[in-house]
Amino acid sequence: MKTVFRCAVTRAKNNTRHRRPRTQARRVSDPARCRSRNTLSSLALRSRPRIARRCKSNSADGATFPYYGGKRSLATKYPPAEHGIIVELFAGSAAYSMHHATPDTRVILCELNPKIYDVWKLLQVASEADVLALPILQKGASLDDYTPPLTETQKTVISLFSSPHSHPHTRNMVVSDRTKWNEKNRAMLAQTCNRIRKWEIYLGSYADLPQHIKSLKATWFCDPPYQSTPAEESQRACGGGYGPQYGSKALDFEQLRLFIKERDGLTIVCERTTATWMGAGAFKLLESRNYEEGVIVLRSGGLL
Repeated sequence: MKTVFRCAVTRAKNNTRHRRPRTQARRVSDPARCRSRNTLSSLALRSRPRIARRCKSNSADGATFPYYGGKRSLATKYPPAEHGIIVELFAGSAAYSMHHATPDTRVILCELNPKIYDVWKLLQVASEADVLALPILQKGASLDDYTPPLTETQKTVISLFSSPHSHPHTRNMVVSDRTKWNEKNRAMLAQTCNRIRKWEIYLGSYADLPQHIKSLKATWFCDPPYQSTPAEESQRACGGGYGPQYGSKALDFEQLRLFIKERDGLTIVCERTTATWMGAGAFKLLESRNYEEGVIVLRSGGLL
């Protein structure tokens, strides 16, 4: 028995002689392949603290309501906020703030569309009970015909969920077949009311923000209507899902570029990789969809 046992131990030792130590680094077979993965997704992760990679969204879905061009599904891929302040220049559904803001973060939203601004102000003063009291209508029902009558802002809140694929969906008052307005989403929306009580919300263009806001050292999140290509000009003449006054045709991209360059702190700019208003090839690939979603990350006016 002793002899058999010794043989077994000897074989085990021999088998471990050629094993690579656990601490030995794996050799990269093709370094060029690794260098080619220079997307902003990897750059953002490299620039953030390790613990931030494991952080979870501060809200149930990273946004308050569905919105055309919203960044709910991409919010986790952007760098975390710095300096304790977030300023969103084109608020929409504020997916970045909903995901990255903590209770101690100062959040400032700028929204040009008065209907969306009114939605934010309504949610800011509403109680959870007020939101839970909003009706859930059947498909095909009209919000205009509901009794007792809803206010215009209440109808806008519901239409953002009930007609999420119409353009612009703040105008469609009929509940579509693809409605997302249900008890679950209504409850999630109600839970956001307390989170945004202290948020500062401005109606108007980013260029008209007060000077004391512009001079802040903050995280500046810029998600404008995307620049149109010549082939898209006729399709986007109505402003896409934003409406004619708020689409890319109404935006001065050169003025926006200069504004971004002057900001102090961390600036995150969203666009398609084909956009040229920040310079040809400036936007790095973040994610491929039916187009290539791009982003630029700058610190105090300079690229990271």
